[in-house]
Amino acid sequence: YRLPRERLQAEIDWIMSAGIDVELDHSVNGEELARLRDEFDAVYLAIGAHSDKKLGLPGEEAPGVESAVKMLRAIGDDFDVVSKVCDVIKKCTDMGVQMGVVIGGGNVAMDVARSAVRCGAEKVSIVYRRRICDMTAQDAEIAGAQAEGCEVLELTAPLAIETGEDGRVNGLRVQPQIIGEPRRGRPAPRAA
Repeated sequence: YRLPRERLQAEIDWIMSAGIDVELDHSVNGEELARLRDEFDAVYLAIGAHSDKKLGLPGEEAPGVESAVKMLRAIGDDFDVVSKVCDVIKKCTDMGVQMGVVIGGGNVAMDVARSAVRCGAEKVSIVYRRRICDMTAQDAEIAGAQAEGCEVLELTAPLAIETGEDGRVNGLRVQPQIIGEPRRGRPAPRAA
């Protein structure tokens, strides 16, 4: 449901033909931002997460745990990989493995959850330590994930990734949360 790279590039080229200046690979510090504001009528900063963020959970390096960024990059770089990912998900569901726990509440989490569903995952759960209304994902992305059958477990903090005797992931241990005092502009969850 994301544009193929060629189509995306065509859209970018069309925008660029309108006379837009683009500067890539800049540090965004106060001095650089001031320079951009002085030189241009408008400044749009597009900052993407190009590496995964470890949560520091016990078991997160276990076989069967996959980085969302790695998965999405693989799908974006090579559409043939989608069929490979789908084959893996199908084999797991055929073996009775409950598929798909996605940790997080941003757009990347929604992308991964929806991609897993589209590849045939029998069940996908999105685990988030805050409320749905506090998620950083766009409302349309959250609603889209839910419409495609993703379960959202709000106020649920991951504690550890459980592994079986073979060392592979076989579960996620979580802790129920309640909303506490606001911190950094959002209500901060705490253990229930």
